[in-house]
Formats: sequence, C-alpha cells, structure tokens
Amino acid sequence: MNYYAAGFMAICFVIGLSILWIIRRNYKKHMLLITSIVVMLVAIIIYRNYLVGRTSYFYSVSDGFTQFLPIYKNYIHILESGDGFPLWSFSIGFGAIQGYLKLFYPTNLIPILMGLFWGENALTIATAWMQILRMVMSAAFMFAFLKKLKFDNYVCCNMGIAYAFCGILILRGHWWTLADECYIAVFILWSAECYFREKKWQFIPLSIALAASCLGVYYIYLYALELFIYGTVRYIYAGRPAKGYLKFIITCAFLFLFGVFIAGGALLDHGRTMVGTARYISTKGYSESFLPLRHVDAGVLMSAVFSLFDVNTTGVFQKYTGVLNYLERPAFYCGLGTLFLMVQGFLLGEKRTKKIIIFGALFAGVYMCIPTVTDIFNMFVENVELGMRSYRLSSLWIVIMLIVMAGYGLQCGLKRGSFHRPGVLVTGGGLLGIFIFCLCEAPKYEMNIELNICRWIFLFIIVWTICFMGFGIKISQNMLKTGFMILTSAFFLVEMGHSAKNTVNVGAVEARRCYDEMLSYDLGYYGDVSSAVDYLKEHDSGLYRISGIGTPLSPFCSPLYFGFFDSSYYTNIDECTYEFLNEVYPESFSNNMGSKYSVGVGDDLYLSTLTGYKYRLAVSGQDEVIPYGYERIATVGNIDIYKNNYALPIGITYNACMKKSAFENYTDEEQRKILLYCTIIENDETTSLREVSEEEIRQLLKADFQNLYMVCMKERRRNTFQIESWKQDDILGRIVVSEDEMLVFSIPNVRGWHVYIDEKPVKVCNANIGFISVILTEGEHLIQLKYEPIAFWPGIFISITASIIYLGMIVICKRRNQIHFEYK
Repeated sequence: MNYYAAGFMAICFVIGLSILWIIRRNYKKHMLLITSIVVMLVAIIIYRNYLVGRTSYFYSVSDGFTQFLPIYKNYIHILESGDGFPLWSFSIGFGAIQGYLKLFYPTNLIPILMGLFWGENALTIATAWMQILRMVMSAAFMFAFLKKLKFDNYVCCNMGIAYAFCGILILRGHWWTLADECYIAVFILWSAECYFREKKWQFIPLSIALAASCLGVYYIYLYALELFIYGTVRYIYAGRPAKGYLKFIITCAFLFLFGVFIAGGALLDHGRTMVGTARYISTKGYSESFLPLRHVDAGVLMSAVFSLFDVNTTGVFQKYTGVLNYLERPAFYCGLGTLFLMVQGFLLGEKRTKKIIIFGALFAGVYMCIPTVTDIFNMFVENVELGMRSYRLSSLWIVIMLIVMAGYGLQCGLKRGSFHRPGVLVTGGGLLGIFIFCLCEAPKYEMNIELNICRWIFLFIIVWTICFMGFGIKISQNMLKTGFMILTSAFFLVEMGHSAKNTVNVGAVEARRCYDEMLSYDLGYYGDVSSAVDYLKEHDSGLYRISGIGTPLSPFCSPLYFGFFDSSYYTNIDECTYEFLNEVYPESFSNNMGSKYSVGVGDDLYLSTLTGYKYRLAVSGQDEVIPYGYERIATVGNIDIYKNNYALPIGITYNACMKKSAFENYTDEEQRKILLYCTIIENDETTSLREVSEEEIRQLLKADFQNLYMVCMKERRRNTFQIESWKQDDILGRIVVSEDEMLVFSIPNVRGWHVYIDEKPVKVCNANIGFISVILTEGEHLIQLKYEPIAFWPGIFISITASIIYLGMIVICKRRNQIHFEYK
C-alpha cells in the first residue's frame, strides 16, 4: 500500500463527510454539492484498492495496458530527457507522428506529471483518481442538465447518482480516455439547453472545444450529430414556430464550428494524421461491405437485453455474442429503478412527452439490435473502425436518454404524490418474466450464467416494486417526499454501487492476472530486457532499431517503455509503412489487417538489415535460432545481446532501380531479396539510375542465400549516410558518393518530412514502396532531415485567433448585457 495515497484518500473522505455535516440543515439549497460529494465518497470506497496502489489500475484490461501505459511512459521519458517534445517518434512502427497535444488535457497531464516526479506507482494512482474526477463531473453535469429541464432537485440528485455509477461510465473508466466522453456529452447537452432557454451562447463553443481537444477529430462529427438531434427534438418539443427552426440550427452550427476553431491547435494535425494511418486506410472500404438484407442475430438481441440486467458490466454472464466484444458492447445498465421510472413517465406524463418516450425507446432498440439500421447510419463514414466508434458513442447517448426519461418518470410521480401502481406491478412482473426467459434461453447462445448474480437482480426488482408501490401513503407530504427521496437515493446507491463494485472487482482480478503474467515474462517491461536496453544506450548512442522484444500480441512489453526503436507495435502505423509491409511482408500482420498488429519485421534477415536493425535481444539458455550475421556481444541478467555485423544505417544508396509495377509481379520472398539489390521507384518517377532487367533479377534470385546476402551487403555498405547528430525529428549527417545515386532512408515518406542537401531544400521522392529518398550528385554532401507537421502552426494560429475572438465577444456581450445570436 502507498501510505501517502491512503492518507490523501482519507483526507478527501473526511472533508466530504464534514461538508455534508455542515450543510445538513440547509441541504435543499446545496443538492448539487451533496450529489457530487456523495458520488465522490462512494467512488472512493469502490476504487479504494486502485487509489492506494494495491492493484495497478492500468492492468485492469489488456487493451488499456497495451495502449495507454506505454504512451504515458513515453511522455515521461521525453520529459526526463529535457530535449522538448519531438514532433515525430521512431518508437512506433517505423515511426509515427507524436501525439504531443494529448499531454495538455488535464486528465492526461496530471498522471504524467505524477509519474514524472514520483514514479510509475504514482502515475497509476493518479490515473485512478482521474476516474473519480470523471464520475463526479458526470454527476454534476447531469444534475445541472436536468435542472435546466426544470426537474426537481431530488430528481436531479437521484439521476446524477445513477449516471455517475452507470455501467458505461464504470466500464469506460477502464479505458481512461473514453470515460471523458461521459461528462463531455452531458456538458454539451447542458450548453445547448442554456442557449435554448436563456440564449447563453458562450458554453457551446467551450464544450465543443473540450470534446475536440480531448477526443479528436472524428468525435467532432459524432458530437455535431448529438447537438443537431438534441436541438431539433428540443425545438419541436417546445412548440417553437417552424419558421425560426432553420435560423436556430444554423446558429448552433456556427457556435459548434467556433468551438472547433478554438480547439484547432489540438485538432488539425491530429485529424490530418488520423486519415493517414493504417487503422484508417486499411478499413476505409466500409461502405462496400454494406449488406441491406443482413438478418437480426438472436445472440445480439439476447446480449442487448441482458445488458439491461447485468449488474457487472464487464460481463458476469461472460459470453455475450454479436455486439462487438464485452468491452465495447452497449452497457445499458443504469439501475433497474430507471426501467420502472421510464414506464411511469409514459403512464403519467404529458401526451407529447409520451410520444418522445415511445420514439426514443423504439429508436434505441431498433438501432442497437438490428444490424441493417446500424449500417445505414454509419454507411457514409466508409470506415469500419470509425463506424465502431460511432456505435460506442451512440450507446452512451442511449444511456443518457434512459437517465433523462427515468428522471421524467420520477418527476411525474412526485408531482402526482404517488405512482401508477398497476404500472409498477406490471413492470416488476414483466422484468422478472423477461429475465427468467433470458436465463432459460442463454445456454442456446453459449452464455455462461453466474447464478449468484441472479439473486441480486431478483432482489432489486422486488425491492424497487415495493418501494414504488409504497410511495403515496397518507402521511405528511413533506415527510413523504423527503423520506421517499432519501430511500430512493439510498437504494440507487446500493444498486449502482453494487454493480460498480462487481465490475471493479472483476477488473482487479484481471489486473492481478495480467500483472503477474507480465512479471514472469522474460522479454517484458519488468524483466531484464529493460536493463539490456539501457546497456545498449550507454554503449551505442546512435540511431538504430532493436529486434527480439516481446510482441504486442501479449500486453507485457512495448518499445515505448524504453524509447528505443522496433517495428513491432500496436496500431496507428502510418500508411506508407502499411503499404510497404502489406506488399513485401504481409505475414507481419497477425490478423491480416494493418490497423491492428504489425510484428516480426526484425526477425526477417533481409528486412531487418535493410531497415536499420543493429541489435537483437534473446533470452539466455533458450534454443532460439539467431539470424545469420548476428554475434553475441554481452549478457545482461537473463538477456543475451546480439549485434548484426552487417547492419546498415538508416540511410543507404542505390545506383540501380526497378519500377513499382514490375516489382509487384514477384513473390513476397523474392521482393525482399530484390530490395537489397536495387531500389524500387514509382512508375512515373524518372531518374538517371540504371534500370535492372528481368534477366538480371532472374540470375540474382538463383544465387544461394549467403552469396546473395553478402554481395548485396557489400554493395549497400559502399556509400552510407553517417549521422553526426540526431533527435527524433531532426537528423543531421554526411555522405560521400562517387557517382549519381539515390539515397534511401528507412523513414516513412510522410508529409511533413523535409530534406536539405548542403542547406538547400530538395525534392523528396518515394522509394521502396513508402520510404524517403533523394537524388545525390557525385561528391560529399551535408544532409539534414527535419520533420515539421504541416498543420501544426496553422492549427495554433486558428486556435489563438478563435480564442481571442471568443473572449472579445464575451466582453462585448457582457457590456451590452445582451446576446446577438437571436433565433426568434
């Protein structure tokens, strides 16, 4: 246990209880504060093990560990170096744009700074506390949003608590950044309501800027859709004149774009690079797979229904089918009380509100359960990956809709002084019936049912039935209202807290399993491999790549941990690297999809030599075949370090070439041999290089392995680029050539890389399917490679300009005491 963290947790708990005690007599005026404090206190109890470092929060899901801990550690490594943030990093694949702007988002920045000053344990503890912060903010924004809708304070309190502990928020907390969506989405709705009711326009740009800077470019589309749908439904529900609708929507769109501009510094370069990643380009044909006649999968339907009951949102029932995987499926669970209250809203509400409830429930059900509807919604996105993201976010919208409709039902019951008792009985009986039916049908779909959980579901349904049936007995109205709300608040806390506890406990078990497995993994983060890499850094300060590190197929190691350069890394390799690997080494993609895992390039002798692999790590004593030309130079702990005696630097020269169209006619194995012999240029590229003939290639491929390799190595090592100084985004070196040749770097030809020869900018060509190359004339040359993201400074300029205009408009409007964005 970390005693400092435990002490901080205890202080927060005592302060929270003290504030509750101070305002106990005048609590009606402080319901928002009470809601936030209660959420914080309960969340501290639920996450107590994470908050003191007993179980690392990062290991609760393997995806979270694989994706986020390496990134945070890389930020810390860069900060420790003191060289500033590089705009390019060799630590991912053959290189990738550095996501530097994510650092400045508070829920990322705070854990990183904690890790920087107090180590990894502090980083994981701080990240767990960020989840507490998200839950509190989600509850507060939901309270404020419902308050804007003129709901009673008690209703706002109950629904704020239900939302803070809903399944989707707890579940996304294990993915860290996704949990930010939960409070941002409600913040946007609250901002829209402020403008709709009071013409307070300034919150919409702020909320959109927050969403853009935190979540990235694609979510701009999703939240634009959210704002449009909410604004339209709200306008129609309020009965505003049709002639003002278009002006209202256009104004909202203007405010939305204003927020996007404010976030321009964090958004433009991220958006530009996102569509240049393998994750995007390898799945961009999504619309081509649209199948209008896809049938409804009964397993999908069953899993969606079970989501309404599952008090463990990570899947105590385990084998859900059809709705992505158990981490991504729509976690509907908002407390069984919300299902009762939705029915009450329909039975007791106004006629026009009933229509909204029916429409919302039907749309949610059809959208989440019928594949064709989902395909139609996402068809124009033309990308499977982005389509899945919209599916995730739309499940969040449905959760928010459930909470709002339940709040309306509770409001109706309070105004009436009682609930619709026949409706309560039918709801309770119906839920029990549906649940029992699902239990009976589950074995058909190979769903494992944990009967221990079933008793809790039965208990909650029965107690909620009794609770709602009992409301309205003949006692003092004040006492009735206060007592009932205390009862429902307490029971919401019990039910939702129980659900969250189950989810977190399952995450803790998974965390411990992953952590223990990682500790025993020889080539993993906590193994001697870290010391081996430090040894290499101490003895070789050059720019090179290392192979043999554990692949991301298991979440126990990543090159980002150490700041060294391997091609094996999870997701987001750039499109140039993807094209190269997909053509030359397609088996490196473990799931036949470049957007997922690219592994093993360093294991191929031809490609590893060609792309600058200089060292290889292996576990001592294991019968591992070491590639030709590697020699063991040291042993660190249980790790043997091998050096490639024929290693090439990241810049090599060719005096012969082959057109890409001709190159594609050869097999993958033949292509790897050809790449060592001549460079591959684009079909429309013209050079003074000698173009190899088919006969020459046939003779080459007939040579035995060792002769071919040695002949090619001798030729490639004749003229090489010698690095004098380097940072990851700025490399300086010299080369001497005796004739006109093409210099090819094993750096992807991504927009933003510039090459200067003898301090003069030159044209950058594409060679070897996706790498940077330049034409050199005879003689000695000073060469600099510098990465300058093309959208960075324009984005910063737009962001600063929009922020100044935004602040100026607020000042002007405040002085004039009026808003100019009228829509009446």
